[in-house]
Amino acid sequence: MGITKKGPMWELKNSYWILFCFTFLFYGLGLYIAGRKARVNKWKKHGIIHLITFWVSMFIIGSLPTKITDGIVGDIFVIIVLISMGLCIFESFKIRKEYLIRLEIIGDRKIEEKEVNDLRDKIQKEYNENENKNFASFSVKEKDINNK
Repeated sequence: MGITKKGPMWELKNSYWILFCFTFLFYGLGLYIAGRKARVNKWKKHGIIHLITFWVSMFIIGSLPTKITDGIVGDIFVIIVLISMGLCIFESFKIRKEYLIRLEIIGDRKIEEKEVNDLRDKIQKEYNENENKNFASFSVKEKDINNK
């Protein structure tokens, strides 16, 4: 059974961001994308933290002399990156259900807002047409009065 009413294909299509968690360079980007689309700042912050963890660790490893990074210091930073990546993958699968539900609700609200806006436009057009007809009939009556 699916998580949402939209079906498993919709869920799969909207879960592409999890694939970023398995890329070594951008594993935090998936959480950031999910947080942005679902409007959850906590997820965006976690994604940014994971990205910063990776890039700062790689910068430190790359900028230190090889004598230091070949030893325990390099191993510590690699372990930090691997732990961060593991946490990111775990968190991504943990939030997926809530993400899909939030995305469904946001999509439904957009549809409802569009329907309401369409109805408003329709009513506005009807009133504009009625005003134009009333104005046209008023103009004709005024001409008739002037001709008499």
